[in-house]
Amino acid sequence: MGRTSWITCRDETTWLTTVLYSTNKLNVGLGLGFGRNSLYPAYHGRVVCWGLANHSHLAVPEPNRGFVMVASGGAHCLGLKADGSVVAWGKNELGQCLVPRPNRDFVSVAAGGWHSLALRASGRIEAWGHNAHKQCVVPEPNDGFIDIAAGWVFSLGLRDDGRVVLWDASRHGLSLPSRLNGDFVSIETGDWHCVALRRDGRVVCWGDNGFGQCKVPEPNRDFVSIAVVGTSNFGLKSDGCLVNWGKPPVS
Repeated sequence: MGRTSWITCRDETTWLTTVLYSTNKLNVGLGLGFGRNSLYPAYHGRVVCWGLANHSHLAVPEPNRGFVMVASGGAHCLGLKADGSVVAWGKNELGQCLVPRPNRDFVSVAAGGWHSLALRASGRIEAWGHNAHKQCVVPEPNDGFIDIAAGWVFSLGLRDDGRVVLWDASRHGLSLPSRLNGDFVSIETGDWHCVALRRDGRVVCWGDNGFGQCKVPEPNRDFVSIAVVGTSNFGLKSDGCLVNWGKPPVS
């Protein structure tokens, strides 16, 4: 599980979104950075960055190769390499770029506002950085996870039994009712809302709905992939149709 590639974009006034179709997986970049910043894992594993470089988050550490996944946080970036190691760069005043050791065997990364998540092949989640909301305190048992996602000050994990685990989402009205929690295959987050894909092709959304981002358009079926950018959601259907709801990413 997890995203295979990302494009992340934001400018000073609008969200810019690029959609990628890759092995039936929809990938939409979530730009959480201040000012303008963009990331793109190029075809040969090289990360290309552009935008406002006010926190050194555009300076990809060398050697810039072998990347298979990238994520952009508030003013920091994470890159997953093909060898299972994680590279972090950008603003680090809260330790969000201090990757836990041993730095190996990772399969996915996610960047929140000021914290970072990485999923190990063993199913264990590592979390580090800003922890004022306990977004880095992974609930026990910390194993059996197959996907991760990070909101502004909260975190999500998807277990291999299809249940979603959230921390510390209760403080922000993001708790998922137990009757709805199960049979999920993929998770995503916006700044303050969550999106999850069920095995039967339906999408479940919860959290902030100020822009209608939690109201899935009908018919809610046949989805095969999901992605989120800010307050805008995307769903890819089995027939290749792309559905968008919430606040438009470009105004």
